Amino acid sequence: MTQATMRKANNKRRRTLGTGAYEREINGEEKPSKKDAQGYFLEVVRHLVPEVLEDLSGEPSRLYRQIPEVCFKADKERLEKFERLNLYDQIRERYTWENYQRPSWGNIEIPFVNPLLDPTLDEDDERVLNARLSQQLRGKIFDPTPADKAGRIAAFRKCLFEWSRNHNLDEMWCRERAYNTLEEWSDHPEWHKQPYWAFQINFPHSFIAGGEPRFVFDRRTQYPLHNTHKFELESAVAEFTRQYDAFLTKFDENAEASGLEPAPIKPPDHVFEILVRYHMQEWKHSEIAKEYLLSEKRVSHLIPDTARLIGLRLTNRRGRPRKS
Repeated sequence: MTQATMRKANNKRRRTLGTGAYEREINGEEKPSKKDAQGYFLEVVRHLVPEVLEDLSGEPSRLYRQIPEVCFKADKERLEKFERLNLYDQIRERYTWENYQRPSWGNIEIPFVNPLLDPTLDEDDERVLNARLSQQLRGKIFDPTPADKAGRIAAFRKCLFEWSRNHNLDEMWCRERAYNTLEEWSDHPEWHKQPYWAFQINFPHSFIAGGEPRFVFDRRTQYPLHNTHKFELESAVAEFTRQYDAFLTKFDENAEASGLEPAPIKPPDHVFEILVRYHMQEWKHSEIAKEYLLSEKRVSHLIPDTARLIGLRLTNRRGRPRKS
């Protein structure tokens, strides 16, 4: 049995995270599989800890809607106004950045994070460099001082940090998903009444092994004779399978040679529940083991493994960061 055939057999029982079989980090962005795993985790949070989204719809949402430079709905209205301007006014207004472009959460959070206080943040990190450059080009409109639009952006930023820390979701990607969720709520008020996380699409790396992935099957056969159709069909199918299997194997070899890595296998849904139970609801290992019919030793391995998969720093019961 070839590698490709074995992989197909395994995939019938196990599904990879992400939309691609192979992936890698691009421009400092997380891999699609990691984004998908984070999505599974947050959906479990929505079901088991609904107060997370309920709290997000309170003060963070109120502050968000008061900031035209950040609020998606206000930003869209400015964009529509911008498109109605004549060419001269468009050129003039284009230099006023906040009139036509909404910032990403990273460009709000990163410029003011002190790497000495957050050891996970490196001054040479591409995200930090890009955010600081963006900060300079945009006239420091996100400077968290009273001069910053009466401090509204700084107040919103502080509020979102407090929300994430109160719920043990103290990671940039958690705050980013919350920020994008507030965006959708601002554009669709009806979603605010029954809170859901913002929908997220994660695209795989656009890799093509050896050029266009095109497979051509070429087979020569004798002139069909009576009573040979079945034999010819079986023979052609077997030959097609061999050739296509070799094509897929070559495709995999080219993908791995280019530096791509196989996407991790999707774990069972209950591992995300276990992480929420431990990290957010503060269940003990013994309680989790009893609820999910697992040994405490198995639970003690699942929790840090799942936390590492989604990029979540665990805290011990004293609240200090714990290595995943």
